[in-house]
Amino acid sequence: MRRSLTLAVLALAMLGLAAGAAAQSNPGPAPTIVIVHARPMTSLDGGTLFQAYCASCHGGDGKGQGPAAFATHEPPSDLTLIRVAQPERDCGLYVKSVLLEGHRTGPTEKPIGERDLDMPNWQPIFRALSADPLLAEVRIVNLSRYVVALQAAR
Repeated sequence: MRRSLTLAVLALAMLGLAAGAAAQSNPGPAPTIVIVHARPMTSLDGGTLFQAYCASCHGGDGKGQGPAAFATHEPPSDLTLIRVAQPERDCGLYVKSVLLEGHRTGPTEKPIGERDLDMPNWQPIFRALSADPLLAEVRIVNLSRYVVALQAAR
């Protein structure tokens, strides 16, 4: 479980590093990836959770241009285009399934393991942040609803 938690917050650590690197006028060596642990939040609001846990990769607007996006196998998904890319799917159920199962965009020769995921499985991460396991489900549902709302913004 600690590995999942570490993987998920890896992107949060890279947020600060990428922002600092982008601000430099002369490009230097690639930023170092620093692993930090997720900080518990009391908020259950989908938008607040998105900004805290998702925006480092997916960008504050959900379009996949977050400052830590460089560290993934492929660029993070543009979350505002889910309904366009997959009109036959229920957007909310799809987002919820990705949050629960994670998603790998890199090579697929190996079985999916925690280290292979570009998009982590958030359920064990959210469970580790609170003594109440039901709060993990509430966070996942609220994040799903927030991403669905991003679809209407287009």
